[in-house]
Amino acid sequence: MAPDDAQPPAGETPASLRDKALRGVRWIAAGRLIIEIGTLVSSVVLARLIAPAEFGAVAPTAFLLAVGASLAMGSFGTPLVRAKVVTRELTQTAFALSLVTGFLVTLLVIAGIEAFPLGYSPHQVHLIQVVAPSFFLFSLGAVPQALIEGRLDWRRGALNEVGSTVPGIVVTVILAAMGLGGLAIAIGYLVMGLCSSLQAMYWCPPPLPRIHRSAIKDIVGFGIPASGSAIMYSMQRTIGYGVLGARLDAQSAGYYFRANQLGVEYQGKVTNILLRMMFPLLSKADSPERMRAVRARMVQVHASFLFPLLALLIVLAPELVPWLYGDRWAGAVEATQILAIVGLATVVNTGIGPVMLAAGRPRPLLIKDSIELPLLIVTLIVASSHGLITACIAVAVFRLLSLVANQYFLIDRMCGIPIKDTLVRDVMPAAVGSAVAGLVAWFVHSRLNAAPEAPAIIDMGVTTIVGLIVYAMTLRAFFERTWEDCSAVIYRLQPQGLSSRLRRGGRATQTAATAAAGADAR
Repeated sequence: MAPDDAQPPAGETPASLRDKALRGVRWIAAGRLIIEIGTLVSSVVLARLIAPAEFGAVAPTAFLLAVGASLAMGSFGTPLVRAKVVTRELTQTAFALSLVTGFLVTLLVIAGIEAFPLGYSPHQVHLIQVVAPSFFLFSLGAVPQALIEGRLDWRRGALNEVGSTVPGIVVTVILAAMGLGGLAIAIGYLVMGLCSSLQAMYWCPPPLPRIHRSAIKDIVGFGIPASGSAIMYSMQRTIGYGVLGARLDAQSAGYYFRANQLGVEYQGKVTNILLRMMFPLLSKADSPERMRAVRARMVQVHASFLFPLLALLIVLAPELVPWLYGDRWAGAVEATQILAIVGLATVVNTGIGPVMLAAGRPRPLLIKDSIELPLLIVTLIVASSHGLITACIAVAVFRLLSLVANQYFLIDRMCGIPIKDTLVRDVMPAAVGSAVAGLVAWFVHSRLNAAPEAPAIIDMGVTTIVGLIVYAMTLRAFFERTWEDCSAVIYRLQPQGLSSRLRRGGRATQTAATAAAGADAR
């Protein structure tokens, strides 16, 4: 398909956006289910094959991978997602700029870390250099991925994600079994980046790169702030790996890696479903009011699904972490519970980038990230001198303050969405339901944990089931609209055959799904 034909018609109707949003949830969620099953199994296997200290050594490379991946999510391809008409000149220019940037950053990292090791050990420097080409690998797929998103082609996007993650997992586990340690993880990261870009280029082949002077203004004017903001956002999410990997001992850095994966990154994988859908959908909204309404409903449902899981993680971490990863990971328990609070703040803060980009305001987003990143680095440097737990507490406080500042200065003042809508109305159902569920789960868990004959798996299973039931009952009793929204999403995630039978047999369910799926202004 030619780039000129890639974009859906401008001014999508509310019904069209609603249908595409729910269809996107189904495809992306199905892909994430496959990925998360594979990721969970591999993380358990790798935790037993690779020592915590080696995870600490490889942690800075996870920072590089996230920054490299942001090239595919928010670099020079973003103007193509937002453009009403995508011309060949725009596509060629975006592809050329993406490749040049990826190549130069790769060289800069490889040479820079050799000249300025920043306190990293020679082993860590070597691992960083191994992962550095991910910047160029992801830049190959930036424009094809943007064209896929611009078409709202969720199916190919989901297949691309599965087809890149699974090979990376397989390669990592095989190399770890061969005794390569952290190098196995580093090579696995490269495999993921390569497979992601190759598949995107297969689904949507870009034209030959070429810079057109007439297109530079459109691409650079929007692409550089968007790219800078996306990279800085990824740096903020993972800068702890880089700073603490150099400031803490290897084992403590490994504990932080595991705790951040459980408390922040795993829910962030679910968040990616929202982020991948939100910018293309908001860009196609037919009015600012429609855009704000779509955003509100997506944030509310997003928080409703993730808050209870993070609350249960806080309750069950003392049993879950050693049971899942082995006793040598028990040192990560307290850090996991603290960073789960960071996960809660991250859930609420999600969506700021897509809203600002869809509103055509990438520069304030870049300014915000340019201020936050150095402040976070200073916070981590100062707190890390007092140990792992202090560093985790400092990160949690920083994220909560950042949440309030971002919602006020960007979403409220610039986008016209009152801060109370986000911090009160949109998250109140999830916050209240999770608090009630967490208290009940803690009570049940403490009683089961006091019985020495109760196996850990039974304890955690019963506690989780009871907590989720209480959460669902709270939503249904006191927050009916949120309950209907969540029911609509679950309804659409079911296989087509089952959905058809339910559609024929349950008029009430269908009515709830239709009402909840709509992004009508409140």
